[in-house]
Amino acid sequence: MHVLNVRNVNEALPKMLQHLEEKGERNSSRAGEVIVAPTPVTTVYRKPMERVLFSPIRDANPFFHLIEALWMLAGRRDVATLAHYV
Repeated sequence: MHVLNVRNVNEALPKMLQHLEEKGERNSSRAGEVIVAPTPVTTVYRKPMERVLFSPIRDANPFFHLIEALWMLAGRRDVATLAHYV
């Protein structure tokens, strides 16, 4: 098992990508070629409250993350609420 002991998600992403680049195994899937970690990977976050990823690689919208969390907590199932932030 490989353990990533990191401060937050912003440190975890590049470390996991590096791990996959160095140790990953190429496999085929129904969606095309993929890279798979050869053993299970566990991530330990020292600052779990720092959970918004600011990475141009991922290009995630932090406002969408907030609205999506509120949307789930409200028990909503409509896509229109989320569509504005996508």
